[in-house]
Amino acid sequence: MKLLDRYILREILGYALLGLGVFLFILMTPEVLRLSELLAQETVTWNQVGRLFLSVLPEKLTWAVPLSVLTGLLMGMSRLAADSEVIALHAVGVGQGRLLRPLLLFAVLGAGLTTLTTVWGGPWGARTLRALQAELAAGQVSYELQPRVFDERFPSRILYVQDTEQGGTRWRGVFLATVREPMNPTLTVAESALVLPDSAGRTLRLQLFNGSTHTYLGRATERYSVSSFAENILSLPLPTSATNLEVRRNAELGLRDLWATSQQGPAWRTVRADFHRRLALPASCLLFGLVALPMGMLAQRSGRAVGFVLAVATALAYYFIFLLGDRLGRQGDLWPGPGVWLANGVLLLAGLFVLSPASRWLTSTGWPRCLIACGRPGRPPRRGGPPPGPALLSLPRVTAPGRAGGACRARSMSTWSAESSSTSSCSSAPWS
Repeated sequence: MKLLDRYILREILGYALLGLGVFLFILMTPEVLRLSELLAQETVTWNQVGRLFLSVLPEKLTWAVPLSVLTGLLMGMSRLAADSEVIALHAVGVGQGRLLRPLLLFAVLGAGLTTLTTVWGGPWGARTLRALQAELAAGQVSYELQPRVFDERFPSRILYVQDTEQGGTRWRGVFLATVREPMNPTLTVAESALVLPDSAGRTLRLQLFNGSTHTYLGRATERYSVSSFAENILSLPLPTSATNLEVRRNAELGLRDLWATSQQGPAWRTVRADFHRRLALPASCLLFGLVALPMGMLAQRSGRAVGFVLAVATALAYYFIFLLGDRLGRQGDLWPGPGVWLANGVLLLAGLFVLSPASRWLTSTGWPRCLIACGRPGRPPRRGGPPPGPALLSLPRVTAPGRAGGACRARSMSTWSAESSSTSSCSSAPWS
């Protein structure tokens, strides 16, 4: 890698890391507030807290990485343009295509990192969060269970435990009544039970030892059955007060599973939109690299702060168009593919335009400078031409003979010094 590429990449990387930290802080704040009650529980360990944040992190990186790539590219190029380093590079023969190479390289790296988070990190985080939800729910139920008290928190079930051991994960003297059907109740008694988390995170599994199940069939007392067991496993629905960590639908599926599921079924639009969503976000990094150079060049006249303003405006516009297209695709107003890729299509057209000869012709006519000057209070827009400044040469105004008695009058403009003002003479040759 050449020295110029390393210099530009180092400049961009600093702003990108700063943007990544800011965007992660903004995106993680709602998660911290939502899980604050969970983190305050005595049953949650530091290991579970770390796993919880790691499982949520890939979903947030899916958005934070593209936005940080955009911020780093625009603010880095704005800094170089504002300090006239881009002009110096152009003066020594470094063209626009040469400057675009490190920007696209950085965009490719950002696209690769985003692909890792959407294709592999997202499903891993969803599966980890689901397993952690089951583990926390089992721990919460065991912690809140009171021995020798009938517990009616479970839907359509009544639980009684004589005593608890091993931090509430092992029960002694278990009595469970299932009253889902009042005419056909079921009673289960066991000497002991072991609480097991469910990988799906929706139920609580009980491993019962040395017990029996009593079933009553209708009002007839003679229709009564008893079955004994040495070991049995029952699943209980979680109470409504148990831990409920929201996991987005289809988040646990990989790309192949998403594509196979989207081929049929009533919810195929939603699944197909999730499939295209995992590919559209990494592609946005490449498009951000395409528009970063011409947008960052605006800092030559507007200052380096324009990079931050353009980054925020572009991020908000892309986010709004992306969510709009995604929603239209899921509702059926658009096909899921074009709907999810709508924001990328708009960004691609914008990038091709700013790099086209038409954009350079508009810049040469002074149209962007006029808009920038109109937005500055107290500074009227200029019509074009070089910027105003003191003249370095005195030019006389000459009057042709016959118009003012053949004499030539010279009017002094600004000169090198105040003492150099004088009246110049001219020959009597005729002026046309």
